Amino acid sequence: MVSFRQLSNSAKQAVENAGGPDAVKQKAQKALDAAGGTEGLKKKAVDLRDVAKGGGSLSEKAKAAGGIAGRDEDHQAGEEDPPPAGKARKHRAQGKPPKKERDAAPGRRQGDGSDPA
Repeated sequence: MVSFRQLSNSAKQAVENAGGPDAVKQKAQKALDAAGGTEGLKKKAVDLRDVAKGGGSLSEKAKAAGGIAGRDEDHQAGEEDPPPAGKARKHRAQGKPPKKERDAAPGRRQGDGSDPA
């Protein structure tokens, strides 16, 4: 069970260790400004939602989300955003399966350990 009294005391101690409520507010404001302000955060949230709803494997989505979360709005204003779900989206658009499925031997699923002989 959660001890809210202990949790509250820990939070108060963390604020005091950081320099008080005003220091925490200033650090939060600097982080918000570095992320492109509220408009930049809203754009990132929309991009992350699109990645989550898009196609592709979980690892491709994680890579795309990491690229979105790590981008700096000030330095990449003119650059194009990363694709929503990595290489799999490109392959699907071209009508061919991802490379792992294309390179697997016919009649044999990749990684199943069976030997066709």
